[in-house]
Amino acid sequence: MSARIVLFDLGHVVLDWQPLRLYRDMFETEAEAEAFLRDVCNMDWHIHNDLGVPMAENAARLIAQYPHYDDQIQAWQTRWLDMFEG
Repeated sequence: MSARIVLFDLGHVVLDWQPLRLYRDMFETEAEAEAFLRDVCNMDWHIHNDLGVPMAENAARLIAQYPHYDDQIQAWQTRWLDMFEG
């Protein structure tokens, strides 16, 4: 019998995943980026992606709440590779 391995999650498991890496480039100060990650694209929101909610649907809900952060919210999907190192 051969072993089968399924890798469910890369971030903080196999690779160093820090959303702040991406958002440092999108805000004028690191404090603004940290506030965005704390108050808008936070882990309470992100967990829905991991639970299978389509990213477009999850992002649309957040954009409806924070339309002035449309570009930053969309970047979670379009620039997610910028969050990784290693």
